[in-house]
Amino acid sequence: MSNENIDVSFRDIYRLGYLELSVPKTVMDIIQDEITTMDKTKFEGYVPYNNNLAGSIQHEYVLRKSFEALNELVSKVSPFYWRGQGDWNEHIAVKKHAIRVNPNGDPDLWVNFQQPGEVNPMHTHGGALSFVIWIQLPFTMEDEFNHPSVKNSNFKTAAQFRFHYADASIRGGIGDYFINADHTFEGKMIIFPADLVHSVSPFRTSNRYRISVSGNIAYE
Repeated sequence: MSNENIDVSFRDIYRLGYLELSVPKTVMDIIQDEITTMDKTKFEGYVPYNNNLAGSIQHEYVLRKSFEALNELVSKVSPFYWRGQGDWNEHIAVKKHAIRVNPNGDPDLWVNFQQPGEVNPMHTHGGALSFVIWIQLPFTMEDEFNHPSVKNSNFKTAAQFRFHYADASIRGGIGDYFINADHTFEGKMIIFPADLVHSVSPFRTSNRYRISVSGNIAYE
């Protein structure tokens, strides 16, 4: 990964924001190898992570073999989040960033194998920053929005990743920022504040897993 260029973009959300980047192929290959083995063995021997997470998702597991490669990536790109917000955060940008490790020694790093109809409700994470990497998104937003349960709605939320934030300009004070993460987002990563509320709507048009990797980042 040391010789690969990483193109990082800062996306603004109502005085907040998130980073978006494409994960280097060397890192994706390591993640894919661990996830493929999990799936082939029907998750036997892997540590469930459900009791640490908010989602109504059956298959969520600790990732261990991918930790070193992802930790290296996180340490390189996380500072760009703070710099995207402005020079006043340079004192944080220069700090060492790393994926958190739990008291039992497992990394605060996991994979979601989301099935049709399963949902990740509004929630936050621990740490300073969090990330999501989309591995497999077996649908298109066009198909999801045209599903019979969605197509006639005036507020289409099928399959989307969504940020929720305080917005004093709206009655009720909650704004939404949608990321239409379908198959075109495979291999993309976002990094965002861990306390920024977010959710994932269920998908309906595929029987394959929607696979994503997530983790929490601290700095020192």
